[in-house]
Amino acid sequence: MKQKRFRPWPTGFVVLLIALSLAGCTSVPRGVHEESRQQIVALRAELAQSQNQLAKLRTQNRDIVARAVEDARRISTLEETNDRLEQSVLAYQDEREEYARSLREIKQKVLASTTTPQAMDQARPFSNSSRSIPVHIASRIP
Repeated sequence: MKQKRFRPWPTGFVVLLIALSLAGCTSVPRGVHEESRQQIVALRAELAQSQNQLAKLRTQNRDIVARAVEDARRISTLEETNDRLEQSVLAYQDEREEYARSLREIKQKVLASTTTPQAMDQARPFSNSSRSIPVHIASRIP
């Protein structure tokens, strides 16, 4: 028995494939080929626009990030300043209250010193005792 040799591709089919591959773009109608070329040009232009837009957006993003960092630094500084001002106001209020207490104490001491018996006699200039009348007025009384 004679064995047949196996051929994976028939010779005619291989020749047809080679002929079609050598034909290249000549097998595509000229209108379709031109339309494809125009689409490629349009897609390249769109790609260039997209790349430009991407570059602009990246620049804007960098600017926004830089502003955000600067704003965060300013906010931190303002918070520290605000804390110092709050402490200063509280210290001022405490000092004011201390002065008010001291003033009340001084007023009470002055009031207490004027209510002594001598001060009481001087407070009543028209009493029966002659020593409670001031000298310049007592000399005029008959």
